Amino acid sequence: LYGLYRLPIDRLEEWAMGYADRVLVNSAFTATMFRRAFPRLHKVTPEVLYPGVDMPRDGAAKISEHISGSGAAGDEVMLLSIGRYDRSKNVVLAIEALAQLRARLPVGLSQRVRLVVAGSYDERSPDNVDAMRQLVSATQRLGLVANVVFLRSPSDTERVALLARCRCLVHTMPNEHFGLAPLEAMAAAKPVVAVNSGGVPETVRDEETGLLCEPTADAMAGALARLVLDPDEAARLGEAARLHVQERFSLAVFGERLDSVMREVGAKRAGTARGSQCSAA
Repeated sequence: LYGLYRLPIDRLEEWAMGYADRVLVNSAFTATMFRRAFPRLHKVTPEVLYPGVDMPRDGAAKISEHISGSGAAGDEVMLLSIGRYDRSKNVVLAIEALAQLRARLPVGLSQRVRLVVAGSYDERSPDNVDAMRQLVSATQRLGLVANVVFLRSPSDTERVALLARCRCLVHTMPNEHFGLAPLEAMAAAKPVVAVNSGGVPETVRDEETGLLCEPTADAMAGALARLVLDPDEAARLGEAARLHVQERFSLAVFGERLDSVMREVGAKRAGTARGSQCSAA
């Protein structure tokens, strides 16, 4: 029934899209999905325009009181997951990877590793509530209650502080079209451990700005173990990640590319208008 309901809307969207001067998408992966969604628009070639993120200033804010009060500061190693509370984000994979990671570490270090799950949350949303229930259940089942912190709807200041404090970002959503969280982490000089799918491999360079792995707890635990056991490698990858974002994915770069596209569209429109006027004359 939903398919029948969507059919005329999808056709209308496809017809309208065909009249666009330019079609911009946020990744090559999205371009592939575009062609699959609109097979009749074979003459339209979507162009990739990567979104940008703000480069953080030096001296990030101190971490919030309720995070530091629960032991996230000091000698603890924080792994961070950022994204709304939704099952599609597959954050349960990060929790399962944490369980396997702790088994690979020396006892003293294992006790100091903590996963902070931060994301938008609305108790009126069934999806948010369902996702939280799944994550809490997995945490209890794996005996990680003392090692996982759930932070609901953090402020911008808290997000900046968490990124400044973490060892790396853990990004688990499969086939995400782009993903801003990995860019935000890399802009904060933090490496990213992510599932190797979707648009994320277009922004995270494996072994250069982070580590890409298969969507299994074992593979992700192995990647995380490298960064937990070797803080120097994490710092090296993080600094390369910051430069990578500054050169290719900053708001300034995004603005320049968007401005260029708009000017090209404007010039083409102006040229068409002049041609029409000459023909009329």
